[in-house]
Amino acid sequence: MQAGEGEGESDSMFVNRPPPRGAFSTPSRTGALGGSGAGGGASRSKWTILLVVLLIVAGIFVMPRFAGGGGGKLRGSTASSLAEGGPFKRDTWDILLISDLDKKSKVDDKGKQYRSVLQAATITRDPVTKKFSTEFGETTDLFSGHNEAGRGMELSELINYRGSLLTVDDRTGIVFEILEEQGERHMAPRYILPEGDGNLDKGMKLEWATEKDGSLVVGSFGKEYTDNDGRIVNTNNNWIIIIDPQGVITRQDWTKQYNTLRDAVGATFPGYIIHESAAWSDALNKWVFLPRRISSEKYDDVRDEKMGSNTILIVDEDFRKVDVRHVGDIVETHGFSSFKFVPGTGDQVVVALKSEEIEELQTQTTFIMVFTLDGEVLLEETEIPGGFKFEGLEIFPIPASRADVAVANGGNR
Repeated sequence: MQAGEGEGESDSMFVNRPPPRGAFSTPSRTGALGGSGAGGGASRSKWTILLVVLLIVAGIFVMPRFAGGGGGKLRGSTASSLAEGGPFKRDTWDILLISDLDKKSKVDDKGKQYRSVLQAATITRDPVTKKFSTEFGETTDLFSGHNEAGRGMELSELINYRGSLLTVDDRTGIVFEILEEQGERHMAPRYILPEGDGNLDKGMKLEWATEKDGSLVVGSFGKEYTDNDGRIVNTNNNWIIIIDPQGVITRQDWTKQYNTLRDAVGATFPGYIIHESAAWSDALNKWVFLPRRISSEKYDDVRDEKMGSNTILIVDEDFRKVDVRHVGDIVETHGFSSFKFVPGTGDQVVVALKSEEIEELQTQTTFIMVFTLDGEVLLEETEIPGGFKFEGLEIFPIPASRADVAVANGGNR
């Protein structure tokens, strides 16, 4: 890929939900409490005392589970919380993966059709071992004729945003919606996004997408474009794009933000980080980045293939403090290409993809894994069959933090 190209209850890591409606409601005056009459007052007194006792017990043992959990911040160790078997709301989740096949996306020599692969799968948590497993389902081919200079449908992220299943093309800068009619899926362009400040005639190399404050945020790989001598040509891929629910587009130059992340891992220019996966966490009120590649040396096409990363970067909203963590061993050709938070974990557990592409062998491979942000591996890297490079992932059901998202529009299979 070219460069241009503390102490406390363990339950606090999980999403808090209110008690069911009526859980603490007062019984009717008739029926259980009895009607009026000589014994009615005594009966009501007994039931009143019993109700008070029940409310006190509930206040001691139940309500703390629904009380504010420190704004979603973890108390104690994530690993120990999971080892004790925290209250996951379910044990199996459906996921969808989408591919970026690079030049292999072209279906025919005439360049009229380009293809991406949509892969169905599941991840399952074992309630005894607390580990995860995965199974792979059907694949579906998606087609479009949209391209830039003979390249298209190189899809790099997947997100269910406000009821629309969206994906982004890292060649054309198109944000597509994946629609389904009569059992057939097709691509509908929703936005065409030029790179940089938007006044250029080149599609943005879109690599990641997330939701923040109700808006869709998309970004590129966060590295300047350099020539063969390592000189900076432009910083167009350092910009991010914000699309609000009404479709209004704004842009921000994130050069300073990306440089802050670089400095934290010793990759200051001419070193670099290649970003292909990033997400805003409402639960943590922080950004989480899982870099594809990290290097302290200047960019080199061949050497770059072996700069794979096992790094987790967690940073506050203002990019003032970066928390650097690691997960698993470094496999030099493997780097993160997408991730999502597992629902019900307070954004402390993620399912992620790591991709590998070896130009000399013309091979593409993708691995799926699950781990905590503390670095505990819950599912080791597992190869996804088919020899495809998947760079987008979405998990269903959608987290409660996206309350207005209807899975039905994008998640039904």
